[in-house]
Amino acid sequence: MKAISIRIDDRLGRQFDQICQETGYKKNTLLTRLIASFIRHHQSVRSAGKKDPFALVIGLMEADPLLSSPDAIDKAVYGL
Repeated sequence: MKAISIRIDDRLGRQFDQICQETGYKKNTLLTRLIASFIRHHQSVRSAGKKDPFALVIGLMEADPLLSSPDAIDKAVYGL
C-alpha cells in the first residue's frame, strides 16, 4: 500500500474531523473512496471525449489561488 500525506486548510480539516466523527467514517477509508471515485470519473469522462469539470478547477487554482476555495470549487464544478 502507498501512503500519502496531504495538507488542508485548518477550517476544512476541522469540518472533515467533525463529519467523520459524526458519521463514523474512518478518514483513511473515506479519502481512499473519494480518490477512487475521482479516478473513475476522470477515466469515464476522458473515454467519452468530454471535458472534465475538475480540469476547470485545476485551471482556476493555477490562475488565482483565491479561486481554489471550497465555495469557488463548488461553483465551478457543480454550479452552486
